[in-house]
Amino acid sequence: MTQFSKAKKLGEEKIFQAENDGLNGHLGLKFEKYEPGHVVCSLVIEEKHKNPAGTLHGGTICTMLDTAAGASGIIKEDGIRSLVTQAADIHFLRAVSSGKITAEGTVIKDGKQTAVARGELFDENGNLIATGTFELFYLDKKAEERL
Repeated sequence: MTQFSKAKKLGEEKIFQAENDGLNGHLGLKFEKYEPGHVVCSLVIEEKHKNPAGTLHGGTICTMLDTAAGASGIIKEDGIRSLVTQAADIHFLRAVSSGKITAEGTVIKDGKQTAVARGELFDENGNLIATGTFELFYLDKKAEERL
């Protein structure tokens, strides 16, 4: 088994856990694409995702963007990393109240201890709902030292 295939398997296990445990499991978030530096996840809007005005709650938007951006930094070509978000800048651009929404996370700068990732949230018609920039902090050693 190559280092990447080993990392991919570990990454898939981590994604399965993230999809089914905690807040992501409660929200019903599903990962659709997962590769080094890029993640796509989605959910179908339900009443529990809405604010009192009947539109998608800002907390749901932030969670989806943070999950996609953070997950994009977890799996590497040479292993997996553990990380947390240490800063986030979110911009809400459009309201949405129904349908499937999709978040894309992409690492735009990766370093030894931190990374910067971008998150974008789209409605089912491809309209941009929100964007975010996330500073990620790695909690562990370099990926290749873990395998």
